Amino acid sequence: MIAIKEFHIQNFKSFKDVKIFFNPTLNVFTGVNNAGKTNMLEALSLWNKIFNKSISKAGRLVRDKNDKIRYNKEDYVMGITTNRYFDFQSIIDTVRSPNPEDIFYGADTKEFIILSVTFSKKEEGEITIPFTIKSAAGNYYYITLGYSDKNDFFDTFDFQQFNRFFTEFPSPLGFYYASPVASIRAREEFVTLPKLSDAVIKRTSSSYIRNRLHQLYRNYNNTEAFQQFKSNLNYILNNNNNVFDFEVVGDINKDIRTVVNIKNQKENIYRDISVFGSGTLQIIEILLNLFEPSTNLNIILLDEPDSHIHRDIQKRLIETLVRFAKNQQIFITTHNEALIRETLPENLFHLEQKSEAIYNPIGNQALIKVNPGFSGIYPSSINSVITALSGNTSALDFINAIEADVIVFVEGQDDAKSFDILLKQQILNKKKYVFWVLGGVNEVFENIKSYKQIFSTIKNEKTLWEKSVLIMDRDFLADEYVEKIEQVFIENKKLGIKTKIWNSYTFESTLFLDLELLAKLLVKWIKKYYQKEYNSQDILPKLIDNYQKFGEKLKKSGYNNKDFEDMGHRYKDYKQKLKNIFNSEVIPKNDLQIATLVRTHVTNSLNEEKLYKLMKKEDVSDIINGTLEEYNINFNIKNDFINLINSVDKSVWQQEWNFLNGI
Repeated sequence: MIAIKEFHIQNFKSFKDVKIFFNPTLNVFTGVNNAGKTNMLEALSLWNKIFNKSISKAGRLVRDKNDKIRYNKEDYVMGITTNRYFDFQSIIDTVRSPNPEDIFYGADTKEFIILSVTFSKKEEGEITIPFTIKSAAGNYYYITLGYSDKNDFFDTFDFQQFNRFFTEFPSPLGFYYASPVASIRAREEFVTLPKLSDAVIKRTSSSYIRNRLHQLYRNYNNTEAFQQFKSNLNYILNNNNNVFDFEVVGDINKDIRTVVNIKNQKENIYRDISVFGSGTLQIIEILLNLFEPSTNLNIILLDEPDSHIHRDIQKRLIETLVRFAKNQQIFITTHNEALIRETLPENLFHLEQKSEAIYNPIGNQALIKVNPGFSGIYPSSINSVITALSGNTSALDFINAIEADVIVFVEGQDDAKSFDILLKQQILNKKKYVFWVLGGVNEVFENIKSYKQIFSTIKNEKTLWEKSVLIMDRDFLADEYVEKIEQVFIENKKLGIKTKIWNSYTFESTLFLDLELLAKLLVKWIKKYYQKEYNSQDILPKLIDNYQKFGEKLKKSGYNNKDFEDMGHRYKDYKQKLKNIFNSEVIPKNDLQIATLVRTHVTNSLNEEKLYKLMKKEDVSDIINGTLEEYNINFNIKNDFINLINSVDKSVWQQEWNFLNGI
């Protein structure tokens, strides 16, 4: 599938230099008024207008200076000299500006506008098509293929790739632009297909809704498509209750007017489409765009489609758009909080009233760091967006929890940030996660029962507790009690929460369960953040050596009697807190047995070289630093661990993290 990967806008309206990296399916743009949402759609629409006008068939075969064929006769090319002048009136419907100079940043016609689109296609890689717009005499623009008003880009452009990349010439892209619909004409005459297509481009297609329905019903000769249209309409509007049906009347070859009537199950009387509310008409208009004939890429531009739509309808609309976006690329502008909440972060962009910026989906952004010692619902990436739009943070976090698919209880905020990054590795996972930071293992044991009491009373389809998961460090717990505590947390009726306790001392030390994978991860991290290339097979022996030295150090002087005594006190504390939760002995040991248990756990971990069971955050930092010392690279656990996790991909995924795939 072809998709627009990147759009670079220079000196157009409010944008001096803005680059946007799109999602290949659905893209939802939000921001305060005048942030540039509609300007972005107009810039994309203008690029398409130029693209379509620039395409023509080559009249002859052309070779380059090395006698290599640049394009053949009958190939499609762009940028031929005869297609370089545009009258302002020919694009005014695209840019919605009263004067020719208004489309230039700061109305400065001495500067060039450059609109550059990069497409991606699995079989062909990428192709970038830039156009330069220069003010010319009168109300004309001089437009060239490339990054300036010169011909150099045209002379080197790979037209053979261009003809492989696109196949549906002379119009390989379908652009469909829908604005909010307030009303439609009381009567509507039949119009020709070219006029109907022109109305879509000019954003006046709401005046021809009957014609478009008629085209879908009759002229596309695809009754299945019309049935699918009705099915999606009924789902979005009524969740398949009180189903609508259509009566499409008229023959374009015999009649002047086209008539479309609708009835629903409650009334069972056909009424003209014009009597229905603006919300219904808006959904019909949006869906018609989704059922246009396929090209190499159908691009749907929806400017504030939520303006007349109830929140429940917005939820089903987004769900439907995501489904359709598998075969076309959809762009939406909105500042509606409800619609934003229904959109996955990977599909959501926030424009910030900047003339120069680079935008990615907010789902690509890491969770923000909050104050040390923070506990409670960790702010999601959507918080800053909604706060910027409304200026109101009241109850925002708890709404996130209610609307989430999964609530993940974690010990600390670094855990939340790390798990958020790793969960995003699941490409097909569309769940919404909220992290609840407890503030340490003691808080888990002390407060988890209270959380159950509260969360079991709050319901949105499921109770909050039914969609909760607990992830915690093992600390010094022996293996038999790691498994036992997990089991009792999951199965006990008084608690009943899906639970994971890491096999390592902390989450950070899970990296050391597979040293070969850790060596590969370090190479990726160094390349990403230091732009240096190393071989993991060179790093691995150094990593193993430092890992073993850590074990030898612990054997010699790592623990004294006071350390073991402190561990014993913490074990007894855990024992009592678990008894308070379950009213039974989860750790049925006396003081002497606990002291023996602690020493045995340490001894076995050292002898079996399972040092990760004893490795604290500081130890992780020391071993990695010792490994990278000769490369003059310093690893700081507080500052660099999240960046290290951010370098993870499937090739360095630790098996221990597979638990995350199931939540």
